[in-house]
Amino acid sequence: MYLEPLHLILVIVLVELALYGAAMGFPQVKRLFDKIGLDPIPLGILIKRRGAADSLNIFLGSRKARIFFTFGIPIMIISMILFYIYVYIVGIEFVAAFLRSVSSGGETPQPPVVPIIPGITITGEDIIYLLIAIGISVTAHELGHAISAKAERMRIRSYGVGLILFIPLAFVELEEEDLLKSVKITVGRILSSGVLMNMVLFATSIGAVMGIMALAPLAGASQGVIIENVEKGSIADANGIKPGLLLLNINGTPIRGLGDFTQFRQYIVSNKSVYLVLEGIYPDGTKYSSTIYKPSNITRLGIYLSVTPLALGLSMGALVSIGEQGYIRLYWLENLIRALFWGSVINISLAVINAAPLYITDGGKFIDIISPRRLSRPLQAITSAGFILIFALSLINVLS
Repeated sequence: MYLEPLHLILVIVLVELALYGAAMGFPQVKRLFDKIGLDPIPLGILIKRRGAADSLNIFLGSRKARIFFTFGIPIMIISMILFYIYVYIVGIEFVAAFLRSVSSGGETPQPPVVPIIPGITITGEDIIYLLIAIGISVTAHELGHAISAKAERMRIRSYGVGLILFIPLAFVELEEEDLLKSVKITVGRILSSGVLMNMVLFATSIGAVMGIMALAPLAGASQGVIIENVEKGSIADANGIKPGLLLLNINGTPIRGLGDFTQFRQYIVSNKSVYLVLEGIYPDGTKYSSTIYKPSNITRLGIYLSVTPLALGLSMGALVSIGEQGYIRLYWLENLIRALFWGSVINISLAVINAAPLYITDGGKFIDIISPRRLSRPLQAITSAGFILIFALSLINVLS
């Protein structure tokens, strides 16, 4: 049976509540959970393993790993700067504009941070892509901490994976005593290793998307514009356009994506009479060619395009393979690009947020290490208060 994403989330939360209730209400169930490493928490589940993560002993004392994770320190600093540039420079203007709109009753500004809320800001299949991307990203983040700790010969108290509500997570707990005894460069490498891993995944995902788009034409795949539906009684309907038509040319200009089509939209929505010469092909190989006249009193053709959603409202044209017998839509390649794009969005977001000097982030601990507490703690307080304010106003904006 197929479950809608929101229904699946509801089932997950109900299971979490049931496991937590069983652990709290029945001591024998709690002992069983402890034995297998299952730790139910309110609205969450942790699968915890005690010990030293022996599977990572191949990195024990590794000089190459230490050199690699040294690059995490400048990456952490760059990510911290990106956080301030985006959230604060843009955010200060947003807060000022929000307050002006409240006092004047005008239109509220677009928030710089869009909270991810399943069913509201994230809908449909995007929820599944989001959860997969988060699961991979947080696992890579914590794996970075674990590997760097092994390379520095530090003890790992526990490690594991879990869920908070419906969001996947991973965690690594180090021995605080080892951290306190270590020099700053060692602790800096360990704290910045998670951000470095996320930045590596971000670069890998974006590079893969760019590589696929560059190499796809060599394999006979291209981006195109497919008409998904036609409004009855419209100009398109009167000119014999049917759903499934892949546009090849408009007025002799090849249509290789949404951008190519958009340049002709200004003529369609204008109050001028225009002629459009459309050429296309259907999946079965039937070709279409017609000169369409759009009078000045009509500003639409009556067609709806099929697009490939990527993430956060971004989209691209359909990916197709065109042959003599028609065309085939490459859904598998679209889904691969969509997954990679979501991965890049989540990884860059996780890197920048974790690099921020907040109380609970790696960036906050990093600031404590490289600067005196009398400077780092006020900075964390101001940053945390500002971020919470911007996020809260953004949330109000989205929900209102």
